[in-house]
Amino acid sequence: MKELLYFIIDLFTRFSAFFSRLSTKLNLGLNDKQLHFVIIGLLCMFIFLFVQFIFKRLAKWKLSSISFIYTLTIGVMIAFAIELGQWKSATGRMEFADIVYGIYGFIVFFIIYLIAIALYKAIKDR
Repeated sequence: MKELLYFIIDLFTRFSAFFSRLSTKLNLGLNDKQLHFVIIGLLCMFIFLFVQFIFKRLAKWKLSSISFIYTLTIGVMIAFAIELGQWKSATGRMEFADIVYGIYGFIVFFIIYLIAIALYKAIKDR
């Protein structure tokens, strides 16, 4: 289990470092909070889409709220893991605000998803 945890921490550290270098290379000027917003927000959206796909096959009724809660839970765990990884690897400071910004990113991307679905249904029902 310890090896798995270190593997996951290493994976997230490399992923975060890649996006940090990419941000620098593209001259985006993203700070740590903004990187958390984008990385965790998008990661959670991919998790949400996966969870939504699976849960829709498991039940016939609408599960968006359950999928959202499940994804939010995983997102918080991932955000904590990233913060612990930054602390353990000394690649950043462990801050609660980073977790909040990451989850905020997921909520914003989820709202965009809901708007897109609503627009799709409105156009389809015309």
